[in-house]
Amino acid sequence: MTATPSLPPGFRLRPAKAADKTLIRKLLLRLQQEIMPIDSRLQLVVVGIVLGLVAIGILASTPWLFHWLLSLLFVVLLIWLVIFLVLLKGTWVNFWVVEQDGSLVACAKLCQYETYSILYDLFVVPEQRGRGLGSYLVNYLSQQATKPLYLGCLPSTIEFYTRLGFTPVSPKKLPSIIRHELGIPSRFGIVPLVLM
Repeated sequence: MTATPSLPPGFRLRPAKAADKTLIRKLLLRLQQEIMPIDSRLQLVVVGIVLGLVAIGILASTPWLFHWLLSLLFVVLLIWLVIFLVLLKGTWVNFWVVEQDGSLVACAKLCQYETYSILYDLFVVPEQRGRGLGSYLVNYLSQQATKPLYLGCLPSTIEFYTRLGFTPVSPKKLPSIIRHELGIPSRFGIVPLVLM
């Protein structure tokens, strides 16, 4: 693993606190926008709306089925809303942040279990990239982690993580709980990596 001796002057690494929740959410939104730009998400929404309208048109010919499916959709949406709100409540838990002058410029989440750890949501704001913040954060968290340390990344970031000592692993060789935690295979294009 490549060691990054220290953060650049003016930067500080610390565990996230409850007051960081909104700022972390903003960083994660930026991460999501980089992974799937708005135009791609908009296309998915439009396709979903069109398919939904077609389905409603077909189902409208059988009113009892239409009402049953509408009720089911309402229940699913309520469950999703509750899950979403619960997840948002703890968005700062297990996160570490890098701050500069009171602003969060990087974050990552480390979840530790008895026999392994998982690294999630590493993000450095584009204006601060190339300064070693991401490498420092990954190195620091990997020292804290119970090994093996797993993560899922996009193909475009494999080189970054392999420089830090991670190696690609076949999803088939992962325990099912870790595949589930990493979102494999539901998250298309995710490559699992491990640091022993």
